[in-house]
Amino acid sequence: MQGEWPHPARLLPHNRALLDEVGEWEQRTRRRDILVDEQTLFDFYDHRVPAEVASARHFDRWWKTARRDNPELLTLSLKDLTNDTAGVSERDYRRSGPPRRPAHRPARASGWR
Repeated sequence: MQGEWPHPARLLPHNRALLDEVGEWEQRTRRRDILVDEQTLFDFYDHRVPAEVASARHFDRWWKTARRDNPELLTLSLKDLTNDTAGVSERDYRRSGPPRRPAHRPARASGWR
């Protein structure tokens, strides 16, 4: 889905946040073999979303019903996003902790003081 969905913030913000965290984990550990590739992500959704869902409108209609039956159907987990061959586990991730985000600082007002 590569973040190209018309309304990704409404779809699954958890997935985007977890993808970002694992990417930051890769940067922090200076490894490039932890996050799965685009094909693996495609396969994750391809195995869960029926082939007849071919547009945003079809998806919205299908997802409205599907999430009632299985709300976690399209929710990625850390296991879904990490390569088996990378030799890392959720325990490794939790031990190092998710990346710390810098505190938000408001922009300074322009002009002289």
